[in-house]
Amino acid sequence: MFSLWDKEDRLVFGNRIFRELNANNAENIVPGTRFVDYLRGSIACGDVPDTGLSDEEFLAYSLRRRHDPRAEPFEVARNDGTILRLFEQNLPDGGIVTVGQDVTRQRQDERALRASEERLALASQQLAIWDWDLETDNVYMSPGFAERLGYAPDEFQQIKADSVASIIHPDDVDGYLAKLRAHLDDPTSGLTSEHRFRTRSGEYRWFLAIGQAETGPDGRAIRSTGVLTDLTDRIELEAKLQHAQKMEAIGNLTGGVAHDFNNLLAVILGNLELIKDIAESETIRGFADAGITATQRGADLVRSMLSFARRARLDPRLTDLNGLINEPALWFSRVLPEHIKVEVSMESDLLPARVDPSLTQNAVLNLVLNARDAMPEGGTLTLRTQNVTIGEGEVDVDGEAVAPGPYVVLEVGDTGPGIDMSNQNLIFQPFFTTKPPGAGSGLGLSMVHGFMKQSGGMVQAVSEPGKGARFRLYFRAAADQLVTRAPEQRRLEAPGASRAARLYVVEDEAEVLKVLVATLEGAGYEVRAATSGDEAFSLWNAADDIDVLITDIVMPGQLQGTHLVQALRARHPRMPVIFLSGYTPESAITEDATVPGDIRLTKPVNRAELIAAVEAVLAFRLR
Repeated sequence: MFSLWDKEDRLVFGNRIFRELNANNAENIVPGTRFVDYLRGSIACGDVPDTGLSDEEFLAYSLRRRHDPRAEPFEVARNDGTILRLFEQNLPDGGIVTVGQDVTRQRQDERALRASEERLALASQQLAIWDWDLETDNVYMSPGFAERLGYAPDEFQQIKADSVASIIHPDDVDGYLAKLRAHLDDPTSGLTSEHRFRTRSGEYRWFLAIGQAETGPDGRAIRSTGVLTDLTDRIELEAKLQHAQKMEAIGNLTGGVAHDFNNLLAVILGNLELIKDIAESETIRGFADAGITATQRGADLVRSMLSFARRARLDPRLTDLNGLINEPALWFSRVLPEHIKVEVSMESDLLPARVDPSLTQNAVLNLVLNARDAMPEGGTLTLRTQNVTIGEGEVDVDGEAVAPGPYVVLEVGDTGPGIDMSNQNLIFQPFFTTKPPGAGSGLGLSMVHGFMKQSGGMVQAVSEPGKGARFRLYFRAAADQLVTRAPEQRRLEAPGASRAARLYVVEDEAEVLKVLVATLEGAGYEVRAATSGDEAFSLWNAADDIDVLITDIVMPGQLQGTHLVQALRARHPRMPVIFLSGYTPESAITEDATVPGDIRLTKPVNRAELIAAVEAVLAFRLR
């Protein structure tokens, strides 16, 4: 675009492009038109430059700079999208030559390049990118990589290749280097590798490396570039899913095994007790005692596995954990050597918690034994209770959210060597142990973890190498309820009038039924037996015929144990019931199937416990 103006700033000549660009302002582009009228008409027609100035401000600005010989070229943006770069030259006679250059495409390209550079810079900040010069062995790492590992943005920008390998997890280095060598030996093949990088804090994060190589004239790789994508969240989520699936599978397997195995143990235990009663030889009675002890250990193992799988039957009671710990503290001395000192610190106004007292004591004993094993040369074992409040966003060792609110913490600590950082995420896994062969099964902590999860709380391990370890059990506090002392364990009483009571035993396992009948009849009770709920219901006679119903829960036929109880209680609402099972999920016991005074026993049940249960339900009925 070209135009010529005289010293009075009137249009002398405008070329074709000038006229075409100003076609919508034709009346002001004829020779003799003053520049100010042309410009005002141009503005009025909508050709307003993109300067941020108002129309009048731009008009004054244009007139002022037009006659300034020092003025630099400037650009205006027309409303049709055209961008013109205007050059104005003052002539010796006072006239002015205006030359306009269409720079629309150039500016568009510049804006696109600038946007691309900004996006690249943003990506460089957010993503982990590398650029490796193989000839100098210098590697550029983007700031995003350093920041994801907890370093300052510029700490890894220019490093040597071996520095990258030095922060890869030792277990991943060989695999990474093998893939890298194959990639560089054949530059046409890409690089794909998943491996872990060490963060500044010493933890590791998973990354996916995808790269390509640039070759020189001889075909050898001279440059490697690529992107590192943080996979940690995805891998942790997959691990949680796999853990949940594993726990479900283990739970199903353990539940199925527990039912049948406990029935077998019930037969063994019952027969051993009967053999012991009639044995005349001390040697035989000793063998029987050894077998009974082994059977009880087998039952404990099943209960522990159910606890680990979160399938144990809990008997939660409102409990003062201070009192619960004070009691076993008396017998801790039996399992602790003299060179281990015990310190107990308990909060005086500790809130009550609804827990299963027996399994809680088992969990504490597991932690105490671990603490003992961690201090073979002696040290200090600490037991501590306190009230705490958990806020929003807290997670347990599985990464699952923990319900906020008040908790009661029971802590067991030691002054041993502590837990190595690499093992802290593994200690709650089943069968993981750092103890030598034969010194531990690796199930203790996993069972504690399973019990705490099933109880609605969590377990937390705090340890630094060389500074001992502390395990904290978090129980939901029941701050609005009063604590009542847990009833003492029932004891076998001397034979009384109740020994003539009539019992109805319903059990589908023939050998278990045989042992139960023999045991109860040997204790002086009158026993009637049935092998299923359907048979028991059809054989039931008069209302006063039976004093206590002892029934298995899972049986063949239409009437399971709970169904049988509901059917019979429709006739006899006050009938005492003892539920007996090898293993039964909590969901199988409905609320309308039980009433106060009922007792649940898990096989194998020793004779003393069974008779104590019969006496207890009879006593409850007489209240």
